[in-house]
Amino acid sequence: MSDNTRSRKITEGIERTPNRAMLRAVGFGDDDFDKPIIGVANAYSTLTPCNAGLNNLAKHAVNALREADTLPLANQSGCQDRHLRVHRSLV
Repeated sequence: MSDNTRSRKITEGIERTPNRAMLRAVGFGDDDFDKPIIGVANAYSTLTPCNAGLNNLAKHAVNALREADTLPLANQSGCQDRHLRVHRSLV
């Protein structure tokens, strides 16, 4: 998918080297920088019952975005697996 104009603003050019380094640390590969990066905000919490179903909704959104050949970044469900891999590599 080539319609990643906004994503390129944070990933292309020598001045964006630190951005690419951070994204590589969470599992991005060379081909991933050609795809649109989509953020998924997730307000899941166990504090109140009204937020209990939000994590499942965010997981469905992340899966749908992956199927659409984009790169979802989620603050709960999407990045946790990548974060754990990064953590393990640093320990």
